[in-house]
Amino acid sequence: MVGEDGNKGPGNQQKPPSMNSQHDSAETDDENVSSVSLYRRRPRIFHGTVLPFLAVLYPGWLYVWLGVYGTSEYPEAGLLALAAIGIAHVLTALSGYWSVHAHCWLTCSKEPDPHKATLAKVIPTPNNGSAELVQLHRDRVSLPCSPGLHLVYLTHGCVQWGENVCNCCKTFCCGVLC
Repeated sequence: MVGEDGNKGPGNQQKPPSMNSQHDSAETDDENVSSVSLYRRRPRIFHGTVLPFLAVLYPGWLYVWLGVYGTSEYPEAGLLALAAIGIAHVLTALSGYWSVHAHCWLTCSKEPDPHKATLAKVIPTPNNGSAELVQLHRDRVSLPCSPGLHLVYLTHGCVQWGENVCNCCKTFCCGVLC
């Protein structure tokens, strides 16, 4: 039986889309961290703030304006469209500064292999800080306490990739095995 709220019963409440677990991130054992996703930074030319604008939008509009319509017939319209593309370019770049999720989408690619990843996006649980994109650190010597790959988040400690949880340095296991 379906209730008024669309749920199939009192025990089967649906989560909103923002609360669903992500398949591309590791669930953690720490109560302060919801998930950790691994990324690798793309070359700057392939960033979402560079390639679409310098390879498609600016040259495409300049071709249409200069070659098809002509600057003498539509000077104001051409400059207004160029200004609109410039404003979209600025807003796209600013969205990467305002949101970690947008920054990852614009400048990074997901990396399933922890050994190839260079960055990690740490998403905390609600009311425990904001998401951060942090650098992955690799230890030259793997100690029993450290599996060789870790990151520092909110200076509480570090997240280690491996099977063991190290209580001596306040770290926790992410569930991503090396």
